[in-house]
Amino acid sequence: MDLDAVQIFKTDEFYVMYASLYVNFASYAIGVIFGSFYYEYKNLKIESNVRNNIIWACFSFILPAFLIYMCTLQYSVLWAAIIGPFAKPTISLCLAIGILGMTFGLGGKHVLTAA
Repeated sequence: MDLDAVQIFKTDEFYVMYASLYVNFASYAIGVIFGSFYYEYKNLKIESNVRNNIIWACFSFILPAFLIYMCTLQYSVLWAAIIGPFAKPTISLCLAIGILGMTFGLGGKHVLTAA
């Protein structure tokens, strides 16, 4: 069976589920909030210690991996309707925290030399 990607992207279902503003609004809002936070506090110094690096790593790697795993599971219609809208904004939040942490110097040498 051949898949025609152009036809998939043109369907109303694709637009409603993946490309519409109301589906992506929370992710856009998280990006704007973290962008404005960075612009306001870009000279802030966050101590790069083991605790801060572990918290940053949990939000940057462990939580997104757990969410991706959760998206592979089968849910009832009710649970899918409850969990589904939170997955994409939560991944966006994790990415924003990860990028913000990198700009403040988290995740560096202390994570590697802590053991």
